[in-house]
Amino acid sequence: MVVGLLELDLHMPECSSLKDKRKIVKSIAGRIRSKHNISVGEMGSKDLWQRALIGFACVSQTEHDAKKLFGRIEQEIFDMHLVDKINRRVSIFTSND
Repeated sequence: MVVGLLELDLHMPECSSLKDKRKIVKSIAGRIRSKHNISVGEMGSKDLWQRALIGFACVSQTEHDAKKLFGRIEQEIFDMHLVDKINRRVSIFTSND
């Protein structure tokens, strides 16, 4: 079993308030959560209008599957044309069983 974590540090240039930011983050989280059935949550930069750190967690059979899923998720997010990527981090945890 493999647990994967994707962290995306995002810039949202169109946001002029926390309300604008929350709307975009909620839209991204809802779309990804429903389409891929994974956990999504805002992890940081909660008080900044134009930045968000969003985390995505999945369980899969192989590291390759987790990384492939994260690639699709990133592409879907950037195809929405709402955010720019500042930083990306992937962590993979494997079970020894």
